[in-house]
Amino acid sequence: MRGGTGLTVAGAIGVAVAPVLPWARTGRAARSGFALAHLAQRLGLAHTWPLKALLFAVALLPLLAAVVWTAAALEWRWVMAALAAVAGGIAIAGAVIVWRSTVHALVGPPVGAVAGAAAVAGAVWTAIQLRPRGANGEAT
Repeated sequence: MRGGTGLTVAGAIGVAVAPVLPWARTGRAARSGFALAHLAQRLGLAHTWPLKALLFAVALLPLLAAVVWTAAALEWRWVMAALAAVAGGIAIAGAVIVWRSTVHALVGPPVGAVAGAAAVAGAVWTAIQLRPRGANGEAT
């Protein structure tokens, strides 16, 4: 497994695990990323389509991680890189939203942000490895 592929898959798996962790304390309850997304959706806090899409995408993070892993196993590295970048972006956006809100952030946002950054960095590293090379080894 190439370095970029390993980092990408590890980041994507971290992104899939992060929403299970406690993300914020609301009142006396510690809520996971999934619970926060569901609560925000149920309370109608997402007024714009990007926020609504983000809340929906949080539920898809485990599926995205599974597809990233499968694409890596099949050596479909462009697919792996693209989906890992999307998953990483979702995790980073979720962490930033929680940090900027009035709730008390717990362990989930830092884990999500680091895993998301690893997924994005691995995707970029993989894309750099896959770019076409000329006869002299330079990128074209």
